[in-house]
Amino acid sequence: MFSPARWARLCLALLCLSPLPPAHAAPTPGDTDLIRERQNRLLEEQRRRLEDLKNLPGQEAKPAQPTAPVDTRCFPIRTIELKGADSLSSAERERLLAPYIGQCLGVPQLNELLKVITDRYIEKGLVTSRAYLPQQDLSDGHLQVLVVEGRLEGLKGAENSRLSEGELAMAFPGKVGDLVNLREIEQMVDQLNRLPSNQAQMELMP
Repeated sequence: MFSPARWARLCLALLCLSPLPPAHAAPTPGDTDLIRERQNRLLEEQRRRLEDLKNLPGQEAKPAQPTAPVDTRCFPIRTIELKGADSLSSAERERLLAPYIGQCLGVPQLNELLKVITDRYIEKGLVTSRAYLPQQDLSDGHLQVLVVEGRLEGLKGAENSRLSEGELAMAFPGKVGDLVNLREIEQMVDQLNRLPSNQAQMELMP
């Protein structure tokens, strides 16, 4: 079962960056190309991992088992209250919620609503922010949706890293406590990898 507290902990992400030790000789053009190719592979692998966030519980309704009865119940929804979505403008909120107001929503439609909201955050680069439904009574037609916006707890170098926390902070365009933004993290990795002796990569950790 999806736990809001567990997700809140997951949203407090750390970054691990692992530069290679400085080379004793200047790299050849071939070496530089090889390093860049490895860096690109690492970044692409991380992007694929981040895509897995879309498959967390509450994102999509699981296919019903062939022998399980189909739940056809729905709840007439008159109003929707979106809490915690501080980084979404009023126009964004209205656009996301409008198609579901005044409709009779069942489990598939409720999960679709969560997916639409979470996908909007991912589009903005806020990959650890997530929407879910708190326990509630829908008999009055009022639906509450809660968003947990993931924030950066800190930057940390890997065990074999020569980078200090101060150097990481200087390369990072944001600051600790901000929303976790994939674009800012990628910008920091690119900045660190301008030195051929570095092979920085990122990893989001709870």
